[in-house]
Amino acid sequence: MEKQKNLNRGIKNFFAFWFFSAGLVFSLFLGSVVFVSCAPSIKFQQLKPAKFDIGKEPSFVLGQVKISPQLDLVKPEGGGILGEIVGMTAEMVQAYFGSEDLRRKLEATMQSEIANNKFGSYKFQGAKYRIDFSGSFYVQDRSERKEEEIREGNTVRKEVYYEVVRSYEMELIYNLIRQDDGVVIGSSSHRKKEAEIQRGSSPMDAAKKFENWTKVGEKMIVSLVQNVMREILPYYETVKRKLRKGDSKELKEAVKLAEKGDLESAAQIWKKVLDNPEKYSREDRLAALYNLGVYYEVKDDTSSALQSYESCVKEFDDKWCKEGVKRARDREQELKRLQQQTL
Repeated sequence: MEKQKNLNRGIKNFFAFWFFSAGLVFSLFLGSVVFVSCAPSIKFQQLKPAKFDIGKEPSFVLGQVKISPQLDLVKPEGGGILGEIVGMTAEMVQAYFGSEDLRRKLEATMQSEIANNKFGSYKFQGAKYRIDFSGSFYVQDRSERKEEEIREGNTVRKEVYYEVVRSYEMELIYNLIRQDDGVVIGSSSHRKKEAEIQRGSSPMDAAKKFENWTKVGEKMIVSLVQNVMREILPYYETVKRKLRKGDSKELKEAVKLAEKGDLESAAQIWKKVLDNPEKYSREDRLAALYNLGVYYEVKDDTSSALQSYESCVKEFDDKWCKEGVKRARDREQELKRLQQQTL
């Protein structure tokens, strides 16, 4: 009997130990996740190179636009095609995407993106490059009969309704063509998906509530053309960088200044720490080196950023600083390409 009690006690202690250990590990993990997610950060605009190197001040014109419709529309109960009910046929879709009205909107979109970008121009005559678009516009409807219990006082009744899910998917393929010899410089494709759900007393009733498909199609293709123009011209991207707080009040104050946009004042504090290393803790020195690397990234001073990050890796073997070294080297290559694409 005593042996059995000792055995039971041992089993309880064993499981208590492992549950405690697992809880401790999970708490440490959760703490690290919270630390990373709550780390202070700054955002800034960074100019990125275009996907294709086509020289400085390129000019463009819109070429062909060929979008093929693919409709997969369900049949509601009682017969008939849902596409006929809501006024959508393959012929109508094809005619819309080939219309002059849509073409003018796409030209306006290209002109607007180029004007905002300032690294190229749109020319109706004499453009260096032509952009041809092709692709598909896929619309799919799925209808499902459903029941819902509705309580009215002491009675419960079942209400039957239909739910129709309409999915849109557009693939836009572009070819960037040099006008003087017809050579395709590059090509790529972009996709966009959207979906709507409507319910009604019948599939017909639900389908009538959908937004006009021409508005959806226009919104999708305009958005994709914007993506294309941002790909073939240098573009600005919002970049986010984490900062380290350090231990001292000075370091924490520097981070607050950086978050408010006063990077110059923050950088002076970080430099002060590195000039007087004996007065600051290891965590302060690490934070100062790393944060200065971020400061130089914002300035696009890749040489100084690389120097800060490499010094940080050498002294502290820090993961964030190793990532900074890679970013600085990648940015050096981007800047070389930008020199070939911008004035």
